[in-house]
Amino acid sequence: MEYPSHCKQFRFSKFPVLEQIISFTSLIREIAKDTSPNTHGQPQNPLDTFNRWLQKLRNDFSPFPPGTTSAIFRFLFPHEDARRKFGMQETALSRELAKCLCISDSRLLEWETKGETISLGDQLRHILEPACSDLGAICSLNVTAVDALLDELAAISRFSANSIRAKFPRKRRRSRETILKELFRPLSPFDSACLTQIILKDLRPLMYPLCEKQLHYTTALKEFRSNCVIELSRFNAMKAWDPTYALIKNHRVCCSLDNACDAFERNEPITKPTVGAQLEVPKSQKGRDFRHALSFLSRSKKVWAETKYDGERAQIHVKITNGRPKIKIFSKSKRDSTDDRIAVHSIILECLGLDTSTFEDVILDAEMVPFNGEKIEGFWKIRRLIESTASGARRKVAKDTEPESPETQFTQSSKEEDCPSHLGLIFFDVMHLNGRSLLTRPYHERRGILETLIRVLPGKALLAERWEIDMSNLGRQGGLSSWLPPKRKVTEDNHYGSPETRLGRIFARTLASHEEGLILKAAESTYNDWVLPWVKLKQDYIPGLGDALDLVIVGAGWQKERALELRIPRTTLITFYIGALTNAEEMAVNPAAKPHFLIYFTSSYGLTRGELEEANFLVKSNDPVHYYDKSKHKTLFYDFTLATHTHLQVLLREPLLAELFGDRFTKARDEGYFEIRWPRITKIHRTSERSWRDGLSLSELQAVASQTIGMDHDIDLDAARIWKGKDAILPTDDWRGRCRKWEVRLGVAERDVVPPQKRHRGSELRTSQLAEDLQDMASDYSSRTLRVTTNLPQASAHSEKPLSQEGGVAESYASSENSQSSLIATSSLFRAIIRKYPSPPTSPVDTRPPVVNQYADVNKRSSASFATENDGIDFLQAAVVWYDVEVGIGQMSDLALAYLQTNRVHSLEALLTGSGWHPITSGSPWIQRAVVFLDPKTEGGRLFEQDLLLSLKQRLGSIPTHVRKPVWIFNSQTFNWSEPYRRQALSIVR
Repeated sequence: MEYPSHCKQFRFSKFPVLEQIISFTSLIREIAKDTSPNTHGQPQNPLDTFNRWLQKLRNDFSPFPPGTTSAIFRFLFPHEDARRKFGMQETALSRELAKCLCISDSRLLEWETKGETISLGDQLRHILEPACSDLGAICSLNVTAVDALLDELAAISRFSANSIRAKFPRKRRRSRETILKELFRPLSPFDSACLTQIILKDLRPLMYPLCEKQLHYTTALKEFRSNCVIELSRFNAMKAWDPTYALIKNHRVCCSLDNACDAFERNEPITKPTVGAQLEVPKSQKGRDFRHALSFLSRSKKVWAETKYDGERAQIHVKITNGRPKIKIFSKSKRDSTDDRIAVHSIILECLGLDTSTFEDVILDAEMVPFNGEKIEGFWKIRRLIESTASGARRKVAKDTEPESPETQFTQSSKEEDCPSHLGLIFFDVMHLNGRSLLTRPYHERRGILETLIRVLPGKALLAERWEIDMSNLGRQGGLSSWLPPKRKVTEDNHYGSPETRLGRIFARTLASHEEGLILKAAESTYNDWVLPWVKLKQDYIPGLGDALDLVIVGAGWQKERALELRIPRTTLITFYIGALTNAEEMAVNPAAKPHFLIYFTSSYGLTRGELEEANFLVKSNDPVHYYDKSKHKTLFYDFTLATHTHLQVLLREPLLAELFGDRFTKARDEGYFEIRWPRITKIHRTSERSWRDGLSLSELQAVASQTIGMDHDIDLDAARIWKGKDAILPTDDWRGRCRKWEVRLGVAERDVVPPQKRHRGSELRTSQLAEDLQDMASDYSSRTLRVTTNLPQASAHSEKPLSQEGGVAESYASSENSQSSLIATSSLFRAIIRKYPSPPTSPVDTRPPVVNQYADVNKRSSASFATENDGIDFLQAAVVWYDVEVGIGQMSDLALAYLQTNRVHSLEALLTGSGWHPITSGSPWIQRAVVFLDPKTEGGRLFEQDLLLSLKQRLGSIPTHVRKPVWIFNSQTFNWSEPYRRQALSIVR
């Protein structure tokens, strides 16, 4: 191929110029040298290296040839290049490189097993260097030539953009092997390594390599941090390339690197959107609680809470050309998905109702979701719908699959007969209309335009639901821990008027409707506003609300992306393979039956670096079986079926029980099993602590997931329709009941939610509707043995924080005691699960006679009582509480019961830790007392009181009086809310 002669000065490979190396690969080498991590000092910022390299480049080669800016940024940030897809990952690329460079592909793939290198590019360099006679040889290729050859290579892949494939018609395309030979054979070993990683779209392993100490997992995890290296960001590189910010402004309006860079080189600023060129998708902040979420928008007078729908993002461009509409759709990953989403083209035209005489063009933001009739279905159905309706590369013919669980099978077959699933759209913003940019218009104005533009089509096209939040009453002072309910401000009409409470009640409605979450938008904010950003609020972002389960770890392996985030070697076990028992019923009947696990999803997030190191030691010290050594599979005491095995390395001889939490449930495919979405591991139990038998079986997991996402109600409806006919009375969906439960759990229930207080006996109280709701929410733990755990925030500021799903710090903690019940406490099936797999005790029961309470500071004759119900509420709101759900509590208001459930813990150690009776931690600062309700007439009540008093006596001398909080013990059967509480106390220990 011939290239312009003026482009051959700026080399891709290195060459000496006045003893300075200024090629592109020299930049990578210098950044790697300057950012090498160490434990003694801070690494140099790669931006300084980039600035020096750029200055030398300008001195020697300015002005740059056309296309240089876009080529440099495509090389430096290959993951941003959405147009080029090469269709090769490490294994496929290894085979191609082995053929064109005449080396063994098995040697190239050794990086996956030996752990001496962390990337294919680095492994290629190690292989080529011994055979290279001149490591500083000058290469004949320049940046523009390499860029053109990569375009030609990408044109072979059907997933590349049409603009790339059109440049190289099929009849004129050369083979992949021929192109790779022309690319790699002139390059030095390091240059080949760089080009390999560019094709794999990740230069980080070469730019920020591991040092020698980091090649052992213990040292890498314990002595280094994830942020021990500063990475060069695209924003900083653009700012250095163009200090006037013109390039950055272009990229904000047009997120295509090519278009933004080309416009910059032509000195033509992009001031408004171009129909057909994707806009940058706004990045949302994460709200960790109601007050934190609203704090991002504290400058706003009004905030709108929009429902966050669970689907695929679609940025829709429509333009009238020669009287006919032309549609282009972009995905969140910046890919042109017009052909993939051809099923919604007709819906777009129908809901717009285009009048070609007045309409010119429009750019819309929408979420593509699966519908069944007028109901939005689960996210997992969208992949099958796209594959079956797409006209491009994503189209696939459905294959016969194994049947689902009976419940899912029944729901699917009964629905799809009359109302098959189909794709639809939910619109939430408009950015451009009839040649006029709306990017700088406030949100409330854009939403008004959207509502006049879109014609709602039930089951096809909807507008995102939203609710108004008045911010004039926003509390700006510091407050309680994030998981506590916000301060209530009662308005004249007896409604709680604080923005936090309003947001909490809206969020409760969202969760009751099984939606993903909320997006908060300031009414005054512009599109992609830096000052007033969008704020995302989801269930698993708030501590204690994420769906949590006890499941089994059967295998472990490595995951490239996560390893690069943590900067750990290939030998580290970082991904844990989660399984569920498939033959639990058989084992219950026949204890000698061999367990069989279905291993069908993985988790690589949640554990701290220290916990991950401990998990690696735990697995490796127990002689795990290598997965690819099939002969040793027979030595395991269990059988397994592996549904996913991308990087599975070892199988555990003794599976481990793990506590996981995440964002509701999903399926890998429509026909698969339910799994936790975005699973994060909070704890891995040693076999001496808890057995793998405590984990949920596959059928139990599917039942819990079905009830959590509302599928059990759909089954009831379908059964009624089939067996009772059209005139059947269909079961009602207790949406209001679910809302009420979530409001109580979130601490935002209004007074009108709680019925007027009546004097009931305990049995009468349990028959009321609210009591049933509260009883359901309390999660039936009566059959589980108490164990050491706590759900209370610790006061220690030095605790290690878990690593988040997206690289930050995870704010959701799934504690042991709520690891199963937080999912679905109302299920009778779930109660059966708890009884079937009770948690083992962590210590033997003390059978000694009760200790005489000679050290308690008790005032049983005080006449103190609650002046009002609110005084009693304050007493409980600042308390950590333990009580037995099955025994119940005597005369107590419904609102007090709600606070009991909110502040309740489930073990003795949790009670003592939260109230400052722990020998190491000082407890939670908001807690003023510990309150215990027990029945001293029952054996369980006597034993708990005995253990409690003994523990308090043993710790009296070692814990200062200003640290420990008083412990109040009441008789749960005789307690009366209207009587003086000191007089009713069995003991008060200070």
